[in-house]
Amino acid sequence: MDNPKFEIQDSQYEFPYHYLAYMEDKTPQIKKTLGWGFEYLTYMNVVMEEINKLKYENILDVGCGDGYLLNHLETSASKLGVDLSEKAIMFANAFAKDATFEVQDLFNLDKKYDLISLIEVLEHIPNDFVDSFMTQVLKLIKKDGYFIISVPTTAIPLNKKHYRHYDEQLLSEHVESNGNIELVAEKRIYQASSTLNFFVRLLNNRIWSVNSKYILNKFWQWHLKNNVKADVNSGHHIIRIYKKL
Repeated sequence: MDNPKFEIQDSQYEFPYHYLAYMEDKTPQIKKTLGWGFEYLTYMNVVMEEINKLKYENILDVGCGDGYLLNHLETSASKLGVDLSEKAIMFANAFAKDATFEVQDLFNLDKKYDLISLIEVLEHIPNDFVDSFMTQVLKLIKKDGYFIISVPTTAIPLNKKHYRHYDEQLLSEHVESNGNIELVAEKRIYQASSTLNFFVRLLNNRIWSVNSKYILNKFWQWHLKNNVKADVNSGHHIIRIYKKL
């Protein structure tokens, strides 16, 4: 359909912006407050930076959720995301451009991949199922392929949705004992501080939200310089890259 006005409107649907305006207890709300948003963007950006250093022709994102990683990962490789949540996959496909998303049980997959990502997923796996789950994940990686994983650490309180948080030793036990792999790279990220928490609340709270690109960019540059790198006592997330032997 050759309709310029339709094309203008259609281009605005990169995000379902109408849902940012909603009614709550008969009171209009014009935005949603995501206090965890900056932390989420931090570890997802680091994960994508690490992935961009690797060579691969296809990637499988296990526990892809609403598809944020694959839908923001710029690559010519084929991209498949799987999750058990039908609702999450519906959202993932709604935003999909060049990725495929499916409701799939991991144990029904047999194709092997150059790269598998497991981002903030392992902590959701029940304790008595971790070994079999990780064995299946690593089984699906090609020889000389890569595995990237991110988990929350014991530096932060256990989330009620999680079975456990990780230190380096526990992560090694749950991953390395279930496949023939070697550790290629590792980092702890997101060092929270009273200063960072203050600015996060200042920029985005229930009373106001700062949307100035200039201010947000200046904050983000300060944040990248001062808060992303962390040590074993402070980092909120461990990110590791393994290679399949």
